[in-house]
Amino acid sequence: MTWFEDEAMLEDLLADEALGLDDLSELLGYAEVPLLIVDTDPERAVVRQKEMMDTVFGGIGEEKKAEKRMGLAMQQLDIEQRHALRLLLIYQNPADLVAHLTHCLAEPADGYGERGYNGRTIAQAMAAIGEGDELADIATAWLQAHRDFQQRILSGTPLSFRSLFDYADLDSFHPLLQRVGDLTWRLGVEDEGKVRDFQGSLAQVWPDLCDTYVAWCEADNDAWLAELKKKAARLPDTILRAARADRLRKEQHAIEVKGNQVTLVTTRAGQDWPRLITLANDQGVGQLGLSRLSGHSFYELAWEGGLHVRRFEISGTTRNKVPFKHVEMATLLAEGLGAEHGLRPEPVTPEAVEAAYLRRMKVTDARLGPPEDTELPKGVQGKPAAMYQVGDIVVTMLVGSEDFAYVTAAGEADPALLLRRSEKRGVMLALPVNRGRVRQGNPLMTTSLAELGDTPAWRRVVCAWGAWLARG
Repeated sequence: MTWFEDEAMLEDLLADEALGLDDLSELLGYAEVPLLIVDTDPERAVVRQKEMMDTVFGGIGEEKKAEKRMGLAMQQLDIEQRHALRLLLIYQNPADLVAHLTHCLAEPADGYGERGYNGRTIAQAMAAIGEGDELADIATAWLQAHRDFQQRILSGTPLSFRSLFDYADLDSFHPLLQRVGDLTWRLGVEDEGKVRDFQGSLAQVWPDLCDTYVAWCEADNDAWLAELKKKAARLPDTILRAARADRLRKEQHAIEVKGNQVTLVTTRAGQDWPRLITLANDQGVGQLGLSRLSGHSFYELAWEGGLHVRRFEISGTTRNKVPFKHVEMATLLAEGLGAEHGLRPEPVTPEAVEAAYLRRMKVTDARLGPPEDTELPKGVQGKPAAMYQVGDIVVTMLVGSEDFAYVTAAGEADPALLLRRSEKRGVMLALPVNRGRVRQGNPLMTTSLAELGDTPAWRRVVCAWGAWLARG
């Protein structure tokens, strides 16, 4: 197998306009699978998917939203590309392929098989585009159109085993499949990471081959994600991450301040998936992108100009009973990776940060006013100067000491929270107060004093953050 180590030579060769796909495959050392999909109509693809899922996998509901139907269609076309590849590498004789596809249409149970890939989806796609042509004519023409690729693979040329939309990094193996004997198929490349030989015809080894490929990909990504989580865990807390993360939501939030009333305003129109945030270098050039691909917890990280890509799912977590959403955890991972490359998150306004915490408390407003008669516990210093109230949470702002605010539920003395500046450490500490005592050893969270401005807007931000921490 040819693996080019001289990138300059490879670039020169690729620049040759006369270079064909066969030449490119020879240079790369493997073949890319051509587009084998027969019918790309998205609505028909969704219908085929629903029938397959209902027949083999317990059924799925009927999706009504246009964007989600398109997502399902793309998913189904990716599945059918894999189904078509299996058929192409099993059937060399047109008559045998036609007989198999005809049986798949006539007998749905056999047509799908236990895992759905026997060929019924491809037979249905061919029937959908028939326009009066016989299935035999379409299947024969399809087989003939891909005959050269088929024979090259059956003769021993490796092929990329990636799915249509998979371009993520893999560190532990090369995603190549090669026929290395009449009844031997090899996944991976010898001396280039994981490798395994499968003995038997392709029809026999296909399930184990696919299962192994999926397991290797998941293990590779799990190892990468675990290492990134360790790096990200070393980053300092920041009050700003919630607002950075909320840019990954379709709903956008802002605040309006009128007198002593702060109102959360939510805009739900005009945004679509995916949602993207970037980290940039010191020149302000974006070098890393984190995309939330849908309304769920599925993300993509791309860095170094897209040379590296990883996709992952991540869930929310809690720390000291404080909840952190999955959008925040994904943002933390992006910042951890960005820190390795000297990249910084985009700036956020104090209004955006305040909105983020009000949204997390599921409230629509907050109220400012003079301080109430609040008995401060021992250890809390400063004089009450103002109040910021969110629902039943009262934040009493203090002046004249390093203590910034005392936070408690209305009418409750315990538990409570103290926000205290630590000039020595350069952070604002969120310290629990239990039974009238400030617990200084284990802050719920901290944030850098350097990222907090000394303006009314930033003081409201710290109050909103404290209220959110107190609510837990």
